Amino acid sequence: MSYQVFARKYRPQAFDEVLGQDHVAATLRNAIEGGRLAHAYLFSGPRGVGKTTMARILAKAVNCLASPGADPCGACDACKGIAAGSDVDVLELDAASRRKVEDIEPLLDATRYLPQRSPRKVFIVDEAHMLSKHAWNSMLKTLEEPPPHVLFVFCTTEPERVIETVRSRCQCFDFRRIGPADIVAKLRRIAGAEGVAVDDEVLAEIADRATGGMRDAESLLDQLLAAAPAGGPLTADDLAAALGDTPRERRLELLTHARDGRMPEMLDAAAALVDAGASPADLLRDLYEDLHDAAVAAARGGEGALGIEWCLAAAEVVARHVQLAERSRAPRPTLDLALLSVSRLGDVADLEEIAESLERLAGEAPPSPAPRRGGAGAAAPAPARDPGPPSKPDVRGSWRQLRQRDGGPAKKDGLEEGGRGPENEPRPAAPRGLSGEEYARIRGHPRVKEVLSRFGGRIEQVRRTRDGEELR
Repeated sequence: MSYQVFARKYRPQAFDEVLGQDHVAATLRNAIEGGRLAHAYLFSGPRGVGKTTMARILAKAVNCLASPGADPCGACDACKGIAAGSDVDVLELDAASRRKVEDIEPLLDATRYLPQRSPRKVFIVDEAHMLSKHAWNSMLKTLEEPPPHVLFVFCTTEPERVIETVRSRCQCFDFRRIGPADIVAKLRRIAGAEGVAVDDEVLAEIADRATGGMRDAESLLDQLLAAAPAGGPLTADDLAAALGDTPRERRLELLTHARDGRMPEMLDAAAALVDAGASPADLLRDLYEDLHDAAVAAARGGEGALGIEWCLAAAEVVARHVQLAERSRAPRPTLDLALLSVSRLGDVADLEEIAESLERLAGEAPPSPAPRRGGAGAAAPAPARDPGPPSKPDVRGSWRQLRQRDGGPAKKDGLEEGGRGPENEPRPAAPRGLSGEEYARIRGHPRVKEVLSRFGGRIEQVRRTRDGEELR
């Protein structure tokens, strides 16, 4: 017998063997036992999570000749024929290659005939979203009022492409991605059945790469066993060599050079990885995943030499360049430019530290001058309000009254103090230019000098407000 890949050799044959889809298996089992089986089902979800497998198990459960319950025996002729794909009463259609009305007509004609030996005639349509709209419309009447011996099961990764009138005639089930722990457990069973020792680190890496798809994980393990040398446990180095990946340690070394601003060493490390066969776009994607892992580890309290804030800033730069590298005809310059941009990020200050610095600056501000007393008819000062809970510091509030604290005039351009004209109508603040003397005075203010030197900023605009002048 020819070699059979793991995805087929270890395919689940019962409801309990399908990982991560307990909600679907329990509903179908209860429907069969309670006699409430629908005439059409739509299974949707990511690739490799058990949609077609569940459809075949459902076909065996309703056509099993030996088991009276919902679980098929797996030993009768009907169960063996369905598992092998040769049963005459279970027909599978690949909608990716047979998507026209002419391809659907033989299936609809077959629904009129009774099954030859089984209670039900089951039609499994895989990649159902590939059917044309006209093909779907030709099935509407049959789906709405099918013969009592017919059962339809549609499997798709894109349920939104199935027309609404079809979805309303089916019971829809969403298949979930399989958890890493379940994938690792099954891969360990497969490795044990094959008599091969595999490190847990390798199984965890395979499960992570599979992104919730059991078929992808089984294919990766199959490829690893075929490429790795015989004898001894399979390690992470064997996995990297089999898949042609860049070693994680060398990528972390590259990121460390970028974090410390060592551009020559960083570029040399990147060049070595590309010369070894790494694709620039794939390398950028791997670096993005490494930054994600480092940021998550730091957020959970683990050791993170790169720093969470730097990882977040670097990840934004790398993500933009990943798309450029995928579309570019010269991805190598895109990789170098991305790394140079990341290396120039320098020390990224934590937001909490910035807020604390601003609070200290705001606390050092001198008190605002008391309002001028008017004549006999001047209004009494308003009672002090309860400040309430402390709020975030207003960065601009420390600078707004610079002109008044420096002895500037209280009236100008016909405006009374408080920004109101003779008719007591509010006027919007307007941008105003600066003379050389005014610019020198504002820039020489101690607080402005401290803020500009601390954050490396510059004065962009000066606006007149009620309280004086506002810098930005």
